[in-house]
Amino acid sequence: MPNQATEKTPLDKATPPTYPQKRLLKAEEVAKYLRISKSGAYRLMQTGEIPVVRIGKVVRVREEDIESFVLNTKA
Repeated sequence: MPNQATEKTPLDKATPPTYPQKRLLKAEEVAKYLRISKSGAYRLMQTGEIPVVRIGKVVRVREEDIESFVLNTKA
């Protein structure tokens, strides 16, 4: 019988590394965060004022990019 202390854990049971929680937001969530219309959020994303992340056909916005946008936008 193999010693359990030296037995390797299968990859599917290995604990994944933990990273700081970073959210990718949908346009609707961006609109709620900024308290603007959904079409306004889409416009900011389309013009590049808020950088987007593309994963295939899916378009998302990193939460830190929205915060940066707010801090750098003059009222």
